[in-house]
Amino acid sequence: MTALRNFFITFLLSLLIFGLLAYGAIRFASSAFGLSPNPSGGDLPSDSGETPAGPSGPGTPSSEWQDVDGESFTVLLVGTDYQPSFYNDYDVTDEVTETGFPKEPRKVETDTIVLVRVSKETGECLFCPIPANTRITCDGLPVFLRDLYSLKGIDALCTKILTMTGIPVDYYAVINIENFITVIDELGGLQYYVETDMYFVDEEAGLHINLRKGTQKLDGKNALDMLRYCEYSDGDVSRRRCAVSFLKEFFKKIFAPANYADAQILYRKFSGYFETNFTADDLVGQVDLIFAYPKMTLRDYTYPGTTVGSGENAYFSPNTAEAIEFYSNYKFKG
Repeated sequence: MTALRNFFITFLLSLLIFGLLAYGAIRFASSAFGLSPNPSGGDLPSDSGETPAGPSGPGTPSSEWQDVDGESFTVLLVGTDYQPSFYNDYDVTDEVTETGFPKEPRKVETDTIVLVRVSKETGECLFCPIPANTRITCDGLPVFLRDLYSLKGIDALCTKILTMTGIPVDYYAVINIENFITVIDELGGLQYYVETDMYFVDEEAGLHINLRKGTQKLDGKNALDMLRYCEYSDGDVSRRRCAVSFLKEFFKKIFAPANYADAQILYRKFSGYFETNFTADDLVGQVDLIFAYPKMTLRDYTYPGTTVGSGENAYFSPNTAEAIEFYSNYKFKG
């Protein structure tokens, strides 16, 4: 399954896990915030505040946000292709190929890399997906950005994102596809309206999708199948709308005031599903700003560059200078 097809899945998963972290923080806070999620549940309504980020950068600062506790931060959300229940050759050490050479273990690649900038100064949340097939240099050799996590680890990936944007990465959260199924099942599933009949089979990728149009409770597998479906007539347009809509419904459930009393239990239950440097102390300091998310203006930014070639040989050539100039408008103030 290609990085392009995986984008909306792993993008959603990264936000989902990071959202669970934030949700767990409410139990550690000393006060209630009285915030509620967007009740509409619709697909990008005109008054939702969800807009593309223009070339001039963020919007005008609002005095309302100066009273919100917390500091602006940037988090790198990383989705990997790790699927140990489907592939069993991640840790092979004594197997050989047909030609007699030692068989290399399967590498864990980053299918999706999304930089999220939360701005206290302007009350904005900026999402920027960075193509995993971006061509970079590592130890003097050309590699893809998706390989850096496997080659050098998460710290090296964060450093590379800094050089590509000019913005330091404060936090990171790394998750894999299989954890999504567990999370949704642990939450008891999610009531959701599937917009179209979905049927697709890909034995090599382990895909067996068979969903009917209509409102239904999706367990983890069915929710993942819906988000992996890519046979729409309009290409990625409907997939994008489906991912955004599902995310709204998820946050409605996770931020429900009735669940606040269970925050400590949820935090302990889900903390093992990700790799992150976002600590309990960070949660206490940022909880006010994080739980102001329903009031934020959501913006998105397409990382500049050009796709070179086609098919499996295609790679993304980044325009780093343009990206750094854009992100200079989003650097922290004060």
